[in-house]
Amino acid sequence: MSWKCPKCSFELGDEACQCVACGYRIKTRLVLTSNIGKNWITTVSTEVTRRSYRHIYPDVEHQYIPRNDGENPYSVILDANNCWFLKANGSSPVAVMLNGTLCESGSEYQLNNGDSIAIASRNDSSKQVAPVKVSFVKNDAG
Repeated sequence: MSWKCPKCSFELGDEACQCVACGYRIKTRLVLTSNIGKNWITTVSTEVTRRSYRHIYPDVEHQYIPRNDGENPYSVILDANNCWFLKANGSSPVAVMLNGTLCESGSEYQLNNGDSIAIASRNDSSKQVAPVKVSFVKNDAG
């Protein structure tokens, strides 16, 4: 099944979340998937915490995520244009990597389908754990 862009009327495939003609984005759910196949899904801007990672990595790797309030490694932000962003938390004792690049504290980085997010040591960013892949699914509720 396809859909028509409400901005320019371009016809798009059902799997598309963004119009290739004008850039319009439909509302999506952000999906973070671990390398063991577990998902965490959100429809709203939120902090990504140890509790979030417990859904993605129930066995071991969630233990690398700080448990104290305000020390979450990053937040995900949905803007008015239905774009998702990652915002690194400078108060976290761990660092965040996006596609192998260290994220600066407080900076926002647009998330794209297929991006990879990992938690890293602040002292040695080559030490990375808990990798997740970014994907999006249409938010049929809105």
